[in-house]
Amino acid sequence: MLVHRDDPPRAALVGGRALVLSLTALLVLPLMTQKVLGGNRQSVATIGSTVVLRQVDLVQVVLAAVTGAVCLFLMVRGRPGRAGGVLVAFLVPWLALSATNLVNGVAPTATALAYVLIVVALWRVGAPLAALAALGMLGGVVAAVSVALGVLWPPLGLYFNAAGQSLDAGKGLIFDKLLSGVFLSTNNLGQFLVLALPFAFLLSRRWLAIACVAASAYAIMWSGSRSSIGAMAAVLVTVGVVGATANTARRGKTIATFLLASAAAICVVLPFLAERSPSLFSGRGRIWHLALDAWWREPWSGLGSDWFLREAGMRTELGSRSVYTLFHGHNQFLHLLVTGGVITALAVAAMLLVACRAALRLEGRKRAVAVAYLVAFFVSGSLELNLGIVDRYQFWVTSLVPLMVIALAGRPTSSREAAHHTPHSKPVLVER
Repeated sequence: MLVHRDDPPRAALVGGRALVLSLTALLVLPLMTQKVLGGNRQSVATIGSTVVLRQVDLVQVVLAAVTGAVCLFLMVRGRPGRAGGVLVAFLVPWLALSATNLVNGVAPTATALAYVLIVVALWRVGAPLAALAALGMLGGVVAAVSVALGVLWPPLGLYFNAAGQSLDAGKGLIFDKLLSGVFLSTNNLGQFLVLALPFAFLLSRRWLAIACVAASAYAIMWSGSRSSIGAMAAVLVTVGVVGATANTARRGKTIATFLLASAAAICVVLPFLAERSPSLFSGRGRIWHLALDAWWREPWSGLGSDWFLREAGMRTELGSRSVYTLFHGHNQFLHLLVTGGVITALAVAAMLLVACRAALRLEGRKRAVAVAYLVAFFVSGSLELNLGIVDRYQFWVTSLVPLMVIALAGRPTSSREAAHHTPHSKPVLVER
């Protein structure tokens, strides 16, 4: 048979897809179990579920075990990774925040250790960018199922807050009642879909890519998640602009760099500009002001990853329902700054810089997709928390996995690798 040396190893491709599938199932199926059996109300998983169901816990444990087994299999079967710099870049933030937690009396959890497991598994197997096409397709599936629930089963598919009340108008762009779909929160639905959206453009069948993009766009608009709507617009613009300049290498890279830098700057600067305006961004300005005041107590090492949970419900100035709003920093950079201090924030910044530089090294459609994802990550992260280092495992499938895969896909090629993997490689006849 003919095998192209440019083609990714099948084991790496299948392994990456398997990890994406298991992590998506770990995110979606426990939520659906709770919604079907326990009621459709928003809850904060890390604070405590509105309805505690043993069935939900069982589904979660089983799927976590499956994900762990997939990681261990990839670690055992994967070839020794050559991208040692990428591995170090992704582990240093974990080490920094874990050290801060120990200083603040927060013991390591199984969730925290799972971060290391996923990073090492992806490094060992060398999952290619093509594996993330599975995430694009799953985003389309989640969007289609969510829309179907909203139309056919409104009590399950539409949003209800922790008090069991539906949210009317205001944020709705399509309907007054907002879509939560398979999630308990409209923002979480939009957050998942917009970070999966760029990878739909990797799908080889055009009709499938169009269907996934259309379903995701419709569901995001119905969710009313403004950060996700903004990030979706940024994705479509980035894919179009960067894709159109793919044939002009220097100009294309300059434009892509500008888009990345602009999106990252918005994410970093926004909470500092708006923290004196309490009503901005649905009250996020008040949260940012409170968080920045607390951060100054321990600016270098931070206050620990559980600080927001410890403060939730105890801040009377945020209102009686602050337990449902103060569970994270509602900004990627600020959250890292408060929980892990300048040290962790700089470590994550270096990690993201590795991913951004790798994205710029890619060519053609791969560069457009990788850059579009990173732009969406920063734009969405201006008002939400996409990446948790020792927690928020639910969204690692749309944050940790893509970041790691992009960093591996665009890493510098050593002279030894280049000798066996040239840009104009020829088919090799392999006997079976």
